[in-house]
Amino acid sequence: MNFSASAIAAGLLFGACGIYFLRKGKKDGNGWSMVLGVAMLLYPYFIESATLTWIIGAVLFMMAWYKR
Repeated sequence: MNFSASAIAAGLLFGACGIYFLRKGKKDGNGWSMVLGVAMLLYPYFIESATLTWIIGAVLFMMAWYKR
């Protein structure tokens, strides 16, 4: 896990988005939103690069946003 300021900011931002999509998916019965929400919550723990954390987070967010 990377503890740079950029990686921490990305983890917080995409973690909050993950909670939103997880709760919205559970409320609406949308399994895809729930899976992407959990993925947004967990992926920052396994990525070392801050740049890669931002890229993966943006891709997951766009996937969740357009499939909601």
